[in-house]
Amino acid sequence: MVIAQIGQSLDGQVATATGQSKYINHAGGLKHLHALRAWADAVVVGVGSVVADDTKLTVRLVEGTNPMRVVLDPNGRVPSQATLLNDRAAKTVVMTARQATDLSLPPHVTVAPMALDDSGRLSPLLVLQWLEQAGCQRVLVEGGPATIAGFMTTNSIDYLHFLSSAMLLGAGTPGVIRPPLSQLAQAQRFRMQAYQLDEDMLIECDLKALI
Repeated sequence: MVIAQIGQSLDGQVATATGQSKYINHAGGLKHLHALRAWADAVVVGVGSVVADDTKLTVRLVEGTNPMRVVLDPNGRVPSQATLLNDRAAKTVVMTARQATDLSLPPHVTVAPMALDDSGRLSPLLVLQWLEQAGCQRVLVEGGPATIAGFMTTNSIDYLHFLSSAMLLGAGTPGVIRPPLSQLAQAQRFRMQAYQLDEDMLIECDLKALI
């Protein structure tokens, strides 16, 4: 089971034009995110999220166990001082095309070398295969937009959780990156459910259930 989550504004932005994103969502949305982390065996982020936010990917707002933390870092950009590399709060894996000897990572961090696809990215299918072999059955893809787009392109996400806050950011960083369509009839429509989370709205889309 793979769930991806996007914390966004009412106009679909996950960050301002200058990259600020903490925090778009209110307490209800953030608590739901931490509940997803507690549910997951592994949480996956692209290296851009680590560089921009120094995210910890730990469970703090609800009770639960920290998931395995997986950073997709094809070119070895993860900062050696990143919190998740140094706090030992959970097993941490860096998936990369670089050799372990080329990376300045603490010895307790697992390096998983992988081949890149034709676009120079790590294949979501190979990432999930590695996680399955590691015993992970529940995977949370937490971001960023390019990472989630890659998993959507390969049809690797079961449910997409939009956590929307009633604010408008204008032009910024869109939460969903998809190729443009020339005809509205080409658009995919999915079954969804909506839930009120205090001041935020959760929209759960079943990406395997087209309507």
